Amino acid sequence: MKLTPTIYSVSDYLDLLNEKLGDFEMAVQGEITSLSLRNHAYFSLTDSKSKEKSVLGCALWQFRLQRLPFTLEEGMEVQIIGKANIYKPSGRLTFIVEHIIPVGEGALQKAFEALKKKLEDKGYFADERKQELPRFPVKIGLLTSETGDAIRDFKKHLGSFGFNVFHRDIRVEGIYAIDSIVEGIRWFNEHPEIMNEELDVLVLTRGGGSLESLQAFNSEEVAQAIYASKIPVVSAIGHERDITIADLVADARASTPTDAGRLLSENWRSSEQRIIHFSQSFTRMMEKIINSHKEKMDNQLERMISRFFSKMDYFFEKRNYFSQSISSHFQKMIFHFKQNLDLVEKQLLSNDPSLKLKQGYSLVKDENGKIVKSVKKINEKQKILVTVSDGGFKAIVDKKEL
Repeated sequence: MKLTPTIYSVSDYLDLLNEKLGDFEMAVQGEITSLSLRNHAYFSLTDSKSKEKSVLGCALWQFRLQRLPFTLEEGMEVQIIGKANIYKPSGRLTFIVEHIIPVGEGALQKAFEALKKKLEDKGYFADERKQELPRFPVKIGLLTSETGDAIRDFKKHLGSFGFNVFHRDIRVEGIYAIDSIVEGIRWFNEHPEIMNEELDVLVLTRGGGSLESLQAFNSEEVAQAIYASKIPVVSAIGHERDITIADLVADARASTPTDAGRLLSENWRSSEQRIIHFSQSFTRMMEKIINSHKEKMDNQLERMISRFFSKMDYFFEKRNYFSQSISSHFQKMIFHFKQNLDLVEKQLLSNDPSLKLKQGYSLVKDENGKIVKSVKKINEKQKILVTVSDGGFKAIVDKKEL
């Protein structure tokens, strides 16, 4: 017989098997049989639908057993998640259960009611512990499946108000969905740097379904994650008639993904409408004020124009008066000036030498043209010019006395 290069002891081999088995987390569904409830729960999971008699030994440790919202019972159909382990003293393989949920509407409803009462007694649903949603959220963390209709319906009805939505894909159905949802809520709370600062609100949503398909949202683990979230949580699970434990624990509930979008954008929409209303009211008010002032200005302008033309009429009357006064004054001045001219003219005429000459007088000038006024100014034999009324002649002075 050819042996392998390495030979293990039984203990080492079982340790190796357990190490390898620990890498495989599996989900198994079956019927509970041979249930033993002590500090821990031990039971067998049987495949009732198979012709073969298949049995899987299972163990649920005390700390998980105490947190169950329902009571384990013989014959109950359940889904379990966990890892296999070989108990070395007996060499027996045991499936160590980490999650367990009942299967079937009746069992699920009983589990739902039991968990609801348990969490209600702990104050998980109390309004006073719930966080208030921001009036105008901008940064939104979205937890839902990227393949479902919920993400499309939510974003469509969220509207365009500058929202910054950071989506994290999660499982929303099946036994693995519990850990996926819990991890998603914790991740958003522990990574505020994804949007430079903490999110305004967290939305947990999925479309409608049966009680069995919504089971993950009726788990205590998800309820505890929502309860511990520092970020306000909006739960929008299923249809309006669907109410889950997540809805009851969340800070706010929306009936559908569509309703969640409307809920977060409601204040933005109403503010937009108020802004439009105020804008229209302000426009109407300004038009009224402008029209009122325009009417006053028109009236004032009419008064100003009227006063202007009244003043102009007054000025024209004054102008005519002054014009007439000035004209009259100048006419009098001209008349007096003419009288003075006539007087001067008469005086000039009366002193006109030619008139004296006609009266028999003569005008005597010396050789230089100077008028001789005295005999003393002329000499004997001096030539002189004598002018009379009808001409002139030269003469020589004879100083003999007449």
